[in-house]
Amino acid sequence: MSTTTTNTVTASSPAPSLKVIKNGFGAEITGLDFANGVTDEGYRFIDDAVKKHGFAIVRKTKLVDETHLELARKFGELDDVTPYNKAGRVHRLKYNELFDVGNIDVDGSIVDLSAPRAQANKA
Repeated sequence: MSTTTTNTVTASSPAPSLKVIKNGFGAEITGLDFANGVTDEGYRFIDDAVKKHGFAIVRKTKLVDETHLELARKFGELDDVTPYNKAGRVHRLKYNELFDVGNIDVDGSIVDLSAPRAQANKA
């Protein structure tokens, strides 16, 4: 059973909506627009959903790297990922606070399974 709630975040943006995935376990949020920065209200909407439902899937927010970091910092101090860049791994993202857990190499190709990065990802 799922339910949908709508709350107003700012007068200038459409109200975000929350759809419960499974009662007490997960919610999907739509209608947040972070193209012009992260509002305290938008952050609180996500934070409240996570606290109530355990996790939140937030779709179509227009986040870019800078606003992604802005939102993440509202949740607390960010990790330094430089110690994880081992085995000759080059960080392909603009900011060290954004951690790349995928299997895409700096040039955009899929990492070869025998490459040092692939081996480091197994750890």
